Amino acid sequence: VGSEMCIRDRAYTDEHGRAVYNQRLSERRARAIGDYLIAHGVPAAKVSVKGLGPTHAFADDSQDRRAEVVVVRP
Repeated sequence: VGSEMCIRDRAYTDEHGRAVYNQRLSERRARAIGDYLIAHGVPAAKVSVKGLGPTHAFADDSQDRRAEVVVVRP
């Protein structure tokens, strides 16, 4: 990751289950990915993680259980 770039990690869950549980699950999912990136050399200051809880973006629940990792350039 270049000096001006950063990595944005956003994680989601499907809509099944309790909203509070799903929010925490998405946060753990995002944190796990961020920890992996940092452990493999990405500076912690360049990694932004956020759990966004349940979503219904796709017709298939397995696709709603996802994380999106994006390299952001200024």
